[in-house]
Amino acid sequence: MTKERNEPSANPLRVGLKAALGGLRTVLPSGSQCDEYPFATTYEGAAEYDYDPDARKFNFSVRPIAKADNGAGGSLLLSFYAKNRLIDGLEDGFGVKIVS
Repeated sequence: MTKERNEPSANPLRVGLKAALGGLRTVLPSGSQCDEYPFATTYEGAAEYDYDPDARKFNFSVRPIAKADNGAGGSLLLSFYAKNRLIDGLEDGFGVKIVS
């Protein structure tokens, strides 16, 4: 993955996620938020299709999670970016290993 420089709340790449969520007819449980993978702070996030014509549209996952967990996960991810001095762009990618 490659880090995107903007903050998620101001990130123009989030438009794709918001558009996709607009089609959902599900009411989120109280105290929850939608979270996405790949991360919204990466170019591989929900809006990848908007700037990469070769990307598949809607090639991401969105699920409701507890608001506190979403905030904690976001804080850990931003700390990872800072600790590893990740910069914006394709030259500074990172991998994610999924374990269960």
